[in-house]
Amino acid sequence: MGSDEIHTIVNSKALRGNTLKILWGTAILTLVYGLSYYLATLFDFVPPPAIEFCNTDTDVVTGGDKCPTNRPDLFAFQMGSGLAIFYVSFLSVVAWYQFKQSGRLPGDTVEERIFGYHNYAQKIAIGNFIFQFWDFFISLFIREHCNTIMLCHHLFTAMTAWFCFQNQILLYYAVFYLGLSEISSIFLVFVDLGKYFPPPDGSWYHVVVEISKVGFAVMFIWLRVIMWFIVSFKMYLDIFEIFKKDDNSKGSFSRLRPGKQFILYYYLVGAIAFGLLQLYWTSTIANEIRIFFSY
Repeated sequence: MGSDEIHTIVNSKALRGNTLKILWGTAILTLVYGLSYYLATLFDFVPPPAIEFCNTDTDVVTGGDKCPTNRPDLFAFQMGSGLAIFYVSFLSVVAWYQFKQSGRLPGDTVEERIFGYHNYAQKIAIGNFIFQFWDFFISLFIREHCNTIMLCHHLFTAMTAWFCFQNQILLYYAVFYLGLSEISSIFLVFVDLGKYFPPPDGSWYHVVVEISKVGFAVMFIWLRVIMWFIVSFKMYLDIFEIFKKDDNSKGSFSRLRPGKQFILYYYLVGAIAFGLLQLYWTSTIANEIRIFFSY
C-alpha cells in the first residue's frame, strides 16, 4: 500500500470503540459537573451570583446587587466546559503546529486535507463531539444556556464533528475548526465566571477575569474571524478541486467515500453559517469594548 493510500483509505481501526469513547467522555464531564456542584454547595466557596442570575423561583431579593443564595449549577457548568475546551485546544496546538508528539499533520495535498487521517485530529473531533453533545443536554436544565442560538450551535457543531470522525473527511480542517478555534473559549470560561459571580475589586480573581477579557477578545478576533475566513477560503478551494476531479475513477471522492458527497456540501454551508455567527458575536464583543471605554 502506497503512502497516498494510507492517508486516503478510511482507517478502520480508528472507528472501533468510538461509542465507548463517547460514553466515557460524557460520563467524565458529567462527573466533573456533579463533583463541582457538590463541592460548591458543601463548602460555599463560590462568590454570590450577580442579581440577574438569582433563582427566580426561590430567591427573595431585598436589595443590593447579589443573590441571597448560590448558583452551583452555573459554576459546575463552567468547570465541565472548561475541561473539554482545554482538552481539544491543547491537542489542536500540538497537531496544528506539528509538535513531535503528534507527528506530521497530512496537509501537503488537496487529497490529504480532504481524506487524510491523523490520530490527534481524530481525538479532537471525537472530543468536540462529546463536549457539544454533553453541552446540548446539560444546557436544557440551565436557563441561562437554554437558548435557541446556543442549542443550534451545539447541535450543528456536534454533527460536524460526527461526520468528520466517522467518515475520515476533512480531519485536517477539524484540527482548526473543532480545536484551535476553541482556544478563545478558554478565556471565555473565566469571563463568564466573572459575569455570573462578580469578583471583589482588587482580588486575584478580579485580575484573572480582567486579563481573560482581553485574551478572549484578541484570540476571538484572530482565530474566529481572521483565521476562520482564511482557513474557510482554503477549504472551499480544496472542496471545489475535489468536485472537479470526481470522475468516479480510482482515487476520486466517489470511489473513496461513496455516497458521502453531502458531507462536503454540509461543510460548505456550515463554514458560511458559522462564519456569520462569529461576526455576530464579534459585534457583541465590539459593543462591550465600546461600553468599557465609555466609562
